[in-house]
Amino acid sequence: MWAEIRQVDATVCRSPGAPRASDTLPCNASCFTLHASHLNTMESEQPPPTLTNPRFTLELEFVSSLANPYYLSHLAVTYPGLLGISRDDNNESSSPDAQAFAAYLAYLYSYWKTPEYSQFLTHPGPTLRALRLLQEENFRRDIILPQVIEGLVGVNLPEAPAEADTAVADNQPDGQNGKT
Repeated sequence: MWAEIRQVDATVCRSPGAPRASDTLPCNASCFTLHASHLNTMESEQPPPTLTNPRFTLELEFVSSLANPYYLSHLAVTYPGLLGISRDDNNESSSPDAQAFAAYLAYLYSYWKTPEYSQFLTHPGPTLRALRLLQEENFRRDIILPQVIEGLVGVNLPEAPAEADTAVADNQPDGQNGKT
């Protein structure tokens, strides 16, 4: 999907230094850098939402996928530098890629929260919540933690097996669940 976004960005943005379709993340985040450097002009040039616009459909697919906590976990594990997750606990400065990606997320949130765009979201509540949370640097760093994912899913893993056993026992016909 990243290559597709890059390809659309290269054809839509037409700016010097626009990313090539062959670029891949996380090695080269020029697409996010490009967006970060042109946020003001891009917001004013944002075309009206139409499902025939390739850039719109790719961004719709991307922001919709952010509603899935497991996808957020995948991003954190696969591209930790993009979310500002550092293996070095003493590293307080975020990478240029992380800053550019944060700016790209801010750009997406700025217009997907408007009714004109949010009407196209299948699950607007979780999608906009994820986009809003991704605006926070602490959340982007902590999304790699399983507890954060569990909180987003609304599942408390230690209690889940006990609840499942209770539900199975309650659905057994009398005399088969150990009760007499």
